[in-house]
Amino acid sequence: MSLKYNKGINNRKESLVKRWTFLGFKILVTTTLCWWIISKINVHSLIAQIKDTNLYYIGVAIALILCGIIISAIKWHILLEMQGEHYSLWLLIRWYFISFFLSQFLPSIIGGDTYRIYKTCHNGKSGKINAILAVATERLTGFIALCAIGFIGSFFIFIEHNDTLSKYIVCTGSILISLGLTIYLLAARYQALKRLTKWRLCPKTLVVILNAHHIYCSQKTKLTIVWIISFVFHFTRVTTMLAVLYALGKQLNIIYIMLASAAVTIVGMLPISIGGLGIMEGSLMSILWHYGVPKEIGLTTMLLLRILTWPICFIGAIFYLQGDRTCGKNSKRDRVSLIA
Repeated sequence: MSLKYNKGINNRKESLVKRWTFLGFKILVTTTLCWWIISKINVHSLIAQIKDTNLYYIGVAIALILCGIIISAIKWHILLEMQGEHYSLWLLIRWYFISFFLSQFLPSIIGGDTYRIYKTCHNGKSGKINAILAVATERLTGFIALCAIGFIGSFFIFIEHNDTLSKYIVCTGSILISLGLTIYLLAARYQALKRLTKWRLCPKTLVVILNAHHIYCSQKTKLTIVWIISFVFHFTRVTTMLAVLYALGKQLNIIYIMLASAAVTIVGMLPISIGGLGIMEGSLMSILWHYGVPKEIGLTTMLLLRILTWPICFIGAIFYLQGDRTCGKNSKRDRVSLIA
């Protein structure tokens, strides 16, 4: 008994050491990147850019961010319905605002996706699986749409300028698209996914994912709407960045914004800095500078994009403090489960 107890304590200590070591690494990376960014810009020019910001376009950018949250909640709503889980759309919108607030101010372990999964889970096993799959599918379709928008932007840049960055992205993207389509078509041709679910040694998690894939594909109309919403959402992000650049007095072709938005979002997913701080600013600053935008404007754009999420977080905080408690009390009434 004592040996097991001591082993458990040692495992906890090792886990704690790993967490603090990784946190220290992220702080080091964030600090280094921020120092590098500051060393590359003119601070006085940066301050001047912020002072001369056009507030009209800032308002447009905030409205676009707000629309993006609502659009995402609608997609989440459709994905849950495709699995037979029916919730009030307004309730899901409230939860999405709260999850956005939590993802901005709390550690990743208590992030927004975890909150949304928790809120749509109920006691049944199928409910937990459906909640996880809905959020995972929402993220996956969004990521594919993001990559597609970045690829399209890079393709048109490559046609116009044939620069190294767009050439590399187009070549890499073309290889990955060809490989992915080949594997998917071969799997569909020989019904590999269906056969895999019947294999006795197939992991249960994989069986659940493959069954969910079948459920989604069998509802082609709703699945098409999900894909359209995914592209619309990322188009709102592109136009948000475009509006911020307009606010700073810089006009840029939207194809460059498509590439920059996709690249910065993907780079920001790397868990090597605190909240993507430093790595996202440095990436956007470098990409826009590559296409003729001063570094100060590139950095200011990313800083403003971060600041403009604060009003949305404020709405999420209000819902969390006063609305979430009522939602919790009335969750059974608001949710109408149609699962037999």
